[in-house]
Amino acid sequence: MSGRMVRGARGIRNLGLGLVMGLALLLNGCFQADLTLRFDHHHHGQWIQTIALGERNLAFASDALRPWLQQIRTPVRQLGGHLRQTPTTIEITVPFSTPADLTARFNQVLADPSPGENVGSLPGAIKEAPVATAVTLPALGTVPFHLETQERNWGLFSQVWLRYDLDLRGVEFPSDATLGGDVLLPDPVAFRVQVPWGISAVETDSLAPTQTDPSGSQWILPLGDKSHIDVRFWLPNWIGLGGVILTVVVLMGYGMRYRWLGPPR
Repeated sequence: MSGRMVRGARGIRNLGLGLVMGLALLLNGCFQADLTLRFDHHHHGQWIQTIALGERNLAFASDALRPWLQQIRTPVRQLGGHLRQTPTTIEITVPFSTPADLTARFNQVLADPSPGENVGSLPGAIKEAPVATAVTLPALGTVPFHLETQERNWGLFSQVWLRYDLDLRGVEFPSDATLGGDVLLPDPVAFRVQVPWGISAVETDSLAPTQTDPSGSQWILPLGDKSHIDVRFWLPNWIGLGGVILTVVVLMGYGMRYRWLGPPR
């Protein structure tokens, strides 16, 4: 009973935050939320959540924003990340080691998990972390989401299958015609995956990226709709590659010493 009351109180607080921040948006018309998943290699990366509300919005909603920042500040620090706030933006950066660690750390900081459930809709997916069914962000409030990864290690390389769902059907703002002015930035909600060799495959049922380059892809997620992103990419395993390079160097040195210079006397 007590756990249910705590979740209910948290839901009311999140709803209040969404309403206040939504009102700030309607008055000032400035909001942007960008989530970037950056994979440097198989054993290192970081996820970055950037929220731009504008200086007037942050000042207007500071009382509602403060509890949310206090709630996430502790887990961010515990995970070795940092939270940076400027007069116009909030940036949360958290490092991770593997794709599975990415999911667990993102859920720990931002998500509202459903107790007693485990990830497992993908064959071979990581099943230790609880399923997260919603994420709470300023201005958006609490919205349904799902982030899932599966990884296959091929020794020198790893193939990662990443799925991301964000349901923004309950987040709608008036149009310019309704309020007679600019309401939102052109791209209010964005999602980006940065990988060393780019995205290798986008599944047929996935939302098509709006921008693709050698370092990854970016999607603009439409308000009032549900977005499903399903992609695959390759990551280098530098431990395995380092072992191969070291072996090659040793063999080359051995060959130079004994084949060209002759055996030691």
